[in-house]
Amino acid sequence: DLPKIITDSLFIYGDKDEVCSTDDAHFLHKNTKRSKVITLKDTGHFLHLEDSSVMDVYDNFFASNSISIAADKYGAFSHCPSQIPL
Repeated sequence: DLPKIITDSLFIYGDKDEVCSTDDAHFLHKNTKRSKVITLKDTGHFLHLEDSSVMDVYDNFFASNSISIAADKYGAFSHCPSQIPL
């Protein structure tokens, strides 16, 4: 169903992530229209805890796409395609 997503999408990964692989990021990007992948250096799976610059990435993406969100107390969540049951 990924090709059905028509909104701008942003996939952010840490280059030291041991949960979601680079293959996951490229799979999502390849199969989602209007998507962008950003990789944060020296960052693992918990982006918002390990690198505060991730908030700038979110801000820039939302500002450039006129999107506003309300995040819960845990911040943004993502799932690795390899971990989603089919």
